[in-house]
Amino acid sequence: MIFGARRLAQHRIMLLERAANQRRITGAALAPLAERAAVVDRLIATVRTGLPWATGALTIYALLRPKPRQTKDQSGHTANSDRFHRV
Repeated sequence: MIFGARRLAQHRIMLLERAANQRRITGAALAPLAERAAVVDRLIATVRTGLPWATGALTIYALLRPKPRQTKDQSGHTANSDRFHRV
């Protein structure tokens, strides 16, 4: 038998128990954060799956919505025409 092997084995067991205890404490402390991260992850996944539908709906609305009526002023020009043809 190697000299001091029993003492090294006891020290190893003590270190393993300490590490396991620290992992339990850390896990308990991080559990609420992990739950919040899971909620945010589900929310992001929902937004990503709904984004193409929302984009399509907005595109269809933009194509089918009624166009605003253009009014003419006293000179016969439309109200918005002076924006593009400034003199």
